[in-house]
Amino acid sequence: MSAIIFEIPNADKALILDSKSALVYPFFSPNWMDIRLGVFISLTKLSDNNDPTGLSETLVTTGLDSDRVWMGFKRSDLYLPRETAFYGLSCSGATEAGTSSVLEGGDVSQRWRYKGIANKALVISDGNSNYFDNSGTIFGPEMNAEAVPSVNAGRASLFMLRMTRATGTSSTISAFYFAKTNRSAVDYADANVFSDAPSLGLIRQNLKSGTWTSLGASVAFANVPDAVFCYWPFANSRLRVHSLCLEKFA
Repeated sequence: MSAIIFEIPNADKALILDSKSALVYPFFSPNWMDIRLGVFISLTKLSDNNDPTGLSETLVTTGLDSDRVWMGFKRSDLYLPRETAFYGLSCSGATEAGTSSVLEGGDVSQRWRYKGIANKALVISDGNSNYFDNSGTIFGPEMNAEAVPSVNAGRASLFMLRMTRATGTSSTISAFYFAKTNRSAVDYADANVFSDAPSLGLIRQNLKSGTWTSLGASVAFANVPDAVFCYWPFANSRLRVHSLCLEKFA
């Protein structure tokens, strides 16, 4: 696993993960009943730290975790998302198959989107026998394809996730939520917030006031997720993490 900190000219600094590398950010938040995650992300080429053009890719897979996108909450002590408590964005599905992971142009000009099995973007795993995905079709966050994003309001795109439980000691997550936006008659798992100046303050503002969409039923975990996990599988592009905020609301 490797990563670099890159200062985008006249903008912000971003953590750039190498291809097939993961960011694991353990957290300690005792007795939480409402916890929320917001992350500003963008993409760049494997060979250039600030060139988000020409990233189209079809990654042929037999359903390996290492060939899927994973971004969200996870247990910190195990790597494979399907084998541990996980809730977040993916291009996997409850029934895995040899469907390729694809990075393609989005519905909005000069943006990228990823897809995999039936374009499903959200999954929940209890680390045992249960594995769920969103019942409909939804893409992951659209990400900008401009080095200087004059058209799309900002290079970094914000996605937001939320988990709630009835008590601060329960191993059952009562509800899972995500931010959703409909653009060009297509649903995307992002907050429709793009910025050239992504910051903790901007994330906190949206975590507090954002509109949340419910996903699935309650799930009993053997171990509740205790880390933020971001993993990008593609070989021609790298994931840039601009700002990350994990906040306990109750």
